[in-house]
Amino acid sequence: MLRSFFTDMDDAREPYFTTVLPEKVFEDVGITAQWLGIDRIGVHTYKKPTQKVDAESSFAPCDAKVYHLRTDTVLFDPIVRKLVNESNATFIAGQKITPSAGARPETLKLSIQYRSIIRACIEDLQKESMKPKKEMYQQYVSIFYNIEFIWHLTEILLVNALPGDIVLPHLREWIRFHFPSGDLLASQIVKGRAETGAEARHPDYWPTVITLLLQGSIDSARTMLKLHSQCDSEVFLEADKVLGTMPEYSVYGGLSVSEFNSRFSSWQAELINKVNAGVFSSSKNLQNIMNMISGESVLEMKQYCSTWYELMVASLMYTEPTVKSFDLSFHANKCIMQFGGAARLSLIDHIVLSLLECNLHDVIKKLQSTCDSGWAAAHLTNLLFHCGRLN
Repeated sequence: MLRSFFTDMDDAREPYFTTVLPEKVFEDVGITAQWLGIDRIGVHTYKKPTQKVDAESSFAPCDAKVYHLRTDTVLFDPIVRKLVNESNATFIAGQKITPSAGARPETLKLSIQYRSIIRACIEDLQKESMKPKKEMYQQYVSIFYNIEFIWHLTEILLVNALPGDIVLPHLREWIRFHFPSGDLLASQIVKGRAETGAEARHPDYWPTVITLLLQGSIDSARTMLKLHSQCDSEVFLEADKVLGTMPEYSVYGGLSVSEFNSRFSSWQAELINKVNAGVFSSSKNLQNIMNMISGESVLEMKQYCSTWYELMVASLMYTEPTVKSFDLSFHANKCIMQFGGAARLSLIDHIVLSLLECNLHDVIKKLQSTCDSGWAAAHLTNLLFHCGRLN
């Protein structure tokens, strides 16, 4: 499950701490500070002159000390340093690539390497967070989990070369990877007792089936339906037939986009006729499912989605399965309204929306507001430069 670490623009920044400087002269005279580079400040005594005559200070003699202060960032942690070192090697490898417009296998390989490094770091942080007095590592896990989430979407939309710009299959993979609750619950139900009557033993049976369908896991949903006590009834057999004949677009399937859209529309029209004829009326849950996948009840999907982008991917799957990437921002804003509008968006929501709108300047700017001291913003900017996306 995606960790909700970025709650809003202010909470996403690192918390404020008070640092006590043990110098009495600071209290008596006052202090001032000067920037030393980009991440340190020098603090020393200072009193504004009130007279033109040069005279010895009443506080003399005293030690003239200058304190150098800097933030204790997440990158100083020994575990995270491993990520910094490994990503540095990937960064250097990227400098050998000549910047070019458009996506290429070389830049995609670099992006995958970066995500692999981030996930390895997350695993190490999770192990450390299990130890006593290591609760802060849970926060670090959240930071890099969300960075990998954003990086994955960036890879799909801007780094990978999508044939025909058919983006939905990759967005389904993105959602399933970061919101695996449906697959995890289904695995528990199937492994528990592979026999009928699962709906009586598991209160989450129907929500799990619906979640699988909304994430595009059709085969898993059909397997779950076969564990129902009435799986051999006419209504369940008809539902299985509907799901089994649902067209799924594949670039290598031999169908053009127009041919697929024609088949999908015919499939949905036939399903709508069956729903209107009351074929599924004997099962309230199946009736609800068929209404959703027929594209006639998109609003019903909201209660099974925890975020607006989950809802966007789920609704597109059953309304516009061949959507192009340049249309995503329109559908995103429709789903955002279902979740309370723009005023309810968190920082990570804003970054996702900016990616869907291809507003890269805003993406990089907001990434710099995260708690990783600019690591993600720097490396992702470099990758996008090599993809020719910043021209």
